[in-house]
Amino acid sequence: MKVIKKILWRIALGLLIYICSIQPILWKYTLETFKPARSSIERIVNIKGLVLHREELVTAPVSGIFLRLKKDNERVGKGEKLAVIFPTIEDYNSYVKEIDRIEKYYEGIIKERMETIKLKEQDIEKIYKELAKEGDILNSLVLNRQDIGERVKKLGSLNNRINSLKTEVEKLNADVESLVKERDKKIKEFKEKVISLNSVVLSSSAGLVVFATDSKESLRSSIIEGKMESLGKNFNYILGKPKITSDGDMVKKGEPLGKIIDNLEQFAILYVVPDGVAGLPHNNLDIYIGDGPVSLELLKWIKEGSNEIWFCTVRDKRYIESSYFSLDVKIGDIEGMVVPRELIKEENNKSYILILNKDSIEKRIVKILGGNRERVVLDNIKEGEILVRN
Repeated sequence: MKVIKKILWRIALGLLIYICSIQPILWKYTLETFKPARSSIERIVNIKGLVLHREELVTAPVSGIFLRLKKDNERVGKGEKLAVIFPTIEDYNSYVKEIDRIEKYYEGIIKERMETIKLKEQDIEKIYKELAKEGDILNSLVLNRQDIGERVKKLGSLNNRINSLKTEVEKLNADVESLVKERDKKIKEFKEKVISLNSVVLSSSAGLVVFATDSKESLRSSIIEGKMESLGKNFNYILGKPKITSDGDMVKKGEPLGKIIDNLEQFAILYVVPDGVAGLPHNNLDIYIGDGPVSLELLKWIKEGSNEIWFCTVRDKRYIESSYFSLDVKIGDIEGMVVPRELIKEENNKSYILILNKDSIEKRIVKILGGNRERVVLDNIKEGEILVRN
């Protein structure tokens, strides 16, 4: 009995020691941890941007019905005719009806000629097949030393038919070409007559004409003059659909109809979301816009809250359409204590991490200095400290 009591006492004492001394430190070993190290990682920033150009508005000289004479993005010189304005909708409809009549008249004749050409080409193809068969028969007769006179005559006849059909096709093609030229000439003469009788919109400068208006030129001017309001709040408005002037639209005197783009002077406005609080390098930048890489040179830097606006000149000579883009760009490297981004938690607009101390877990406020989607460099941590993952 004494032996049993002694054993039970030792078990109880062991449990007491375990509960008081060993159990409190075991929780540490159930945690998933990470030990940061000093290293260098690439900095990736998100950039939303827009290509801008020096633009000049094209306005209506009189009120009336609009009709363009140039296509969008067509190069024009100073003083060229861009559009014509009819005094009434009846005049415009009369013009459209006459153009449609000329086109349909020639379209019917040209279509008829093209169908005839197609049929004759099919006949030529059939004769070629027949010619091939007759050639095989002729070869067989020659090998068997039989009379080939009739076959030679037939081959000659088939060749003559092919040549005759080819001549007819050539004449028909020439006829179609002549009809197209005649149609274009009649349309051109009619247009010139109409233009001479109505008000014309002329270009006041050289460049690319676009029959649409938006706020991009005012944005470019306001940046240069230092009068720009918040870009972040107005970005959607800036990128809104432009007002397009279409054929048949009623326009008023002085109303903007479009713009002439100076494609030789190009800019880019970049709305940059920083990767952290460390300052970004403001220098030359190569990014991918449209069909290829574009070299940018910073002209102006504007701070907007935690974000930045970079106004750049485009150093490339190729024309880049004024299109919106959004992309992640490498902006250099940053060195420091590197931590997986997933370890950072947010609370009350502040970032913090969990540090494993000897007897507790510390919630420590930190700042992201910079980094990318996977890894970042943090301040306020030291080498050797252990971070809690879960």
